[in-house]
Amino acid sequence: PFDELAAEIAALGVGGIEAPTRKGGHVEPNEATEKLPLLVEALKKKDLQVAIATTDIVVADKEAEAFLRTAAKLGITRYRLGPYFYDLKKPIAPQVSDAAAKLRDLAEMNKELGVQGQFQNHRGNNRIGSPLWDLIEALEGIDPAALGIAYDFAHATVEGANAWELNFRRAASQIVAVYFKDYRANGRQWDACPLGEGAVNPKGGTLVRELLPATTPISLH
Repeated sequence: PFDELAAEIAALGVGGIEAPTRKGGHVEPNEATEKLPLLVEALKKKDLQVAIATTDIVVADKEAEAFLRTAAKLGITRYRLGPYFYDLKKPIAPQVSDAAAKLRDLAEMNKELGVQGQFQNHRGNNRIGSPLWDLIEALEGIDPAALGIAYDFAHATVEGANAWELNFRRAASQIVAVYFKDYRANGRQWDACPLGEGAVNPKGGTLVRELLPATTPISLH
């Protein structure tokens, strides 16, 4: 129940949550009108907020617009997009261009609604944003206030154990949120582990303070 959730979250000493408002999450997308206000109200009682709404949104369609209008009215102005995938049997460059076109459309809608979209770099050999260079390219010319990168230090480390800092510095002007979690290498697998016990370099925290605005949301995954 949302009141119990809020009490548990408040005990952690954080400012709010990145709320799953996607299929299977705290609030199902088709129930947002009814249930999202209840979640927001429960959090407010504990001086908490929905800092980021995690969604399945991937295109600027009527469903996305309806959800974001509901969220914006409740003071939720940041949301994470759903994933984009490559077809590895097809050329990569045209698929990056196609992703860029979808992101431009989303950015235009976001600007109109007064919200900000965030695209996470997530590990995977077929995910757009996994190597980061493609996401940086796809977001070229888009105002980060409308749509930017949610830089995930763990996924960046998995995909670039030595290049994560270079990628962070290159993407810094487009980063609008940062995600922290940790992984431990286990042969060819990467297993989740407590923060600070895996491969993610703690220098990431220093870079956040040095290169990003102090208002940048920090989400502990």
